[in-house]
Amino acid sequence: MLNWLNLTALMVFIALISATIWFRLKAKAQTPKPSRIPGIVLALLSMCAWALTFQWYLDSSTRVFGFPFTAAIFKLQHNGLWADFVGAITIPAMVANLVFWVLLLRLPLTWYRYSRNRD
Repeated sequence: MLNWLNLTALMVFIALISATIWFRLKAKAQTPKPSRIPGIVLALLSMCAWALTFQWYLDSSTRVFGFPFTAAIFKLQHNGLWADFVGAITIPAMVANLVFWVLLLRLPLTWYRYSRNRD
């Protein structure tokens, strides 16, 4: 299940990056300078979303860190200790998760600015 989630998230991530770049390039040609306040608010909301989805439970004995990209998995052992499955992808996955949430919440603002200035 986690593999499909990560693959789907990767496709959405690529689409978000592509759409954001496209809207930014198109909106850059227009002259009015937008306010920075909505961008700052969305950046704070993105960090909150990233923090809220930092850890989730797959089942009663498995904790997953990172959403939508899996950064680490902790499995509860029979002796009550958590065994971790952390790899070289842990830090890049956490950074990708933050960028995912920033792009996901910022894309509507970028689209709105582009469509408002297009007329």
